[in-house]
Amino acid sequence: MCRASYTPPCAPVCSGSGNPILNIKKAAQGQDGQTLADAAQVAPGSAFSYTYTVQNTGSGTATGVTVTDTFPRYILVTAVPTGTDWTCAKGTKTSSGITYHTVTCTYSKPLLA
Repeated sequence: MCRASYTPPCAPVCSGSGNPILNIKKAAQGQDGQTLADAAQVAPGSAFSYTYTVQNTGSGTATGVTVTDTFPRYILVTAVPTGTDWTCAKGTKTSSGITYHTVTCTYSKPLLA
């Protein structure tokens, strides 16, 4: 599950500043996996990578953009991405006694529409 959040530029009340809408695309090994033909094939125990694309398709600027991805139970996160203006960290989340690996990335600049 991949989620994004942001801080509205005029919180708590916005008036005339537009509305940011964040879209996230996640690809494994460069494949988006939206169809079986586009799904990445990875052998058990093999390393692979995810790529995230975050866009603001709304009419206002988003600040404090944070993207968190919680991976399926048996996926082990061994490294976190680096990118221009993004700070990322790996972590864990426990739910019903099961520990899941997570990656959380925060964008250091406003994400313009």
